[in-house]
Amino acid sequence: MPMLRWGWKPPMSSQQFLEDCQYVMNIADYHYVAGASLLLEAPIRVETARPTRRAGMAAAQWEEFRAGLQGGLARQRAQALGIEPPQSWGYSTTIYSYEGIREALNAPHPLAAEEILDQLCWQWLEDMIERYPADVDRLYLYHLQIQLLQRQHYLQEAIAEKYYEESYQRVARQLSEVGLT
Repeated sequence: MPMLRWGWKPPMSSQQFLEDCQYVMNIADYHYVAGASLLLEAPIRVETARPTRRAGMAAAQWEEFRAGLQGGLARQRAQALGIEPPQSWGYSTTIYSYEGIREALNAPHPLAAEEILDQLCWQWLEDMIERYPADVDRLYLYHLQIQLLQRQHYLQEAIAEKYYEESYQRVARQLSEVGLT
């Protein structure tokens, strides 16, 4: 598997990765790895059932981390509005989540906040991937990392396109002001 680093262009798409996996693993493991998702809109069960075997632990831990991250975001937003959040919202107590959530909520613009939250997820994945030998859980986490890199790559392209368009419009406006268009 190619090495993945934060900020690098993904070496392959999520779909390409899954196509490669399809040929080297059994159908149950393939579906497990294919089920790895960054989508925070996906349903999250706060009370995560623990798998009975080692394989599957990464998904349970990812679900727990995501629920904590969502709960942490909701709690800090509520507190900023002077509302006492209910305990049922859950909360992430990991060191990179608490401060990172605060940093994201104070970001200058939404894309900066998204990048901060993605970096939190990346750091968590990096920490977790070291705990798993070369098994199906490691592939599950690797698949999540590819998705994060893809997401960041698309966001950076969108930012670059917006910057180019704004710069182009500014230059075109300046040229028309001096009568060169």
